[in-house]
Amino acid sequence: MFHRDVAEVTKIVENSHRYLQIAFAQELLLYCISNNISFTELREALNTKWNVDILEPRDGISGQDLPKDTKMFINYSNTIKSEIIKL
Repeated sequence: MFHRDVAEVTKIVENSHRYLQIAFAQELLLYCISNNISFTELREALNTKWNVDILEPRDGISGQDLPKDTKMFINYSNTIKSEIIKL
């Protein structure tokens, strides 16, 4: 059984991670569009790597939990202030 704090932070971290993945995929799509590069081909090539999983951009970031949990993760961190997540 997980400690209560671990269980509470798990959802916040999962949603923060998903937020970053979705935002990155959207930015990559915009980059491809502005540089006349096939996003589909680039994504397929990138996802052949064992440690890469670029999502398929769809409707963007929606719902309340992803942005809310990402901000909560930043605000409640006692020791580490993540510049990556802030951006």
